[in-house]
Amino acid sequence: MSHSSAEAPVAPVASFVSDLDRLAADVIDDWKVPGVALAVVQDGKVALTRAYGQRDVETELPVTPATQFVICSITKSFTATAIALLHHEGRLDWNKPVRDYMPEFRLSDPVATERVTVRDLLCHQSGLPRHDWVHMVGDRAPAEMLGSMRHLELSRDIRSSWQYNNLCYNVAGLLVERLSGQSYEAFIRTRLTDRLGMTVGFNLDDLEASVEAARPYVMHEDTRLPAMRLPIRTTAAGAINTSVADLANWMRLHLGKGEFDGQRLLPAAMIGELHAPRAFIAAPDQAEFGDAHYGLGFQTNSYRGDRLVSIVVAGSVGER
Repeated sequence: MSHSSAEAPVAPVASFVSDLDRLAADVIDDWKVPGVALAVVQDGKVALTRAYGQRDVETELPVTPATQFVICSITKSFTATAIALLHHEGRLDWNKPVRDYMPEFRLSDPVATERVTVRDLLCHQSGLPRHDWVHMVGDRAPAEMLGSMRHLELSRDIRSSWQYNNLCYNVAGLLVERLSGQSYEAFIRTRLTDRLGMTVGFNLDDLEASVEAARPYVMHEDTRLPAMRLPIRTTAAGAINTSVADLANWMRLHLGKGEFDGQRLLPAAMIGELHAPRAFIAAPDQAEFGDAHYGLGFQTNSYRGDRLVSIVVAGSVGER
């Protein structure tokens, strides 16, 4: 998502469609991906959806704007927004320790156990490194992974540095369930995606049951192969699947500062809190970019003076 400066001219989308088409072709070729879908939101409306390549190479089925993809860590922006709703409604204070709401929460360091706040979970400042081996196998339920966290070594002091962590977002999802009285999936649907007209799923079964599922692939040297079926069990960290056409409505909500089609889903101030830079990630390696910071489920930096709000996927910049 781009928040342009007031001085920057805004060109009509039609003027750069041919450039987007060329860029997509180059990306597909460079990264050896079968297909790509994109959406552009401008002035609060979906100005363009585009699809390229194939969602299933073996059957030569095309990608369309309705093709369902696993959106991986873009899920974190939904989880953080759900927490923002609970914070706004007074059901939690994200500045308070996690243990105020979840007494069984434990880290290996007793001081961090008592001090880590809900907001620390959302901006990756718990002191806990990734430890992705805990969840990558896909054989543990979210609540089981909570219990494992007390045995994992911290590598930094609390709030001393940004360390991307899926397990902390798993905890945030469990907090949503505990404080709302609904499953994570039900809360996201009823409070967010249903109101945005989005079709979403929360696991591989949902994806594979959809009419237009993107099949995953992996490159082995120069050969493209079907990818292993690896369930994402840290649901609140990365398991949502949806289409680019529906994801455009998510962009509209956030670019609209909490308003969608005349309905206010959450206050503009809460959107500002989610997008605000909180944890330093890295200095830019290209002159056009500013320093990268993490907010709550979102990354923020600048490009040639314009503000960018984006999603970090697996520790790198993802959807923008």
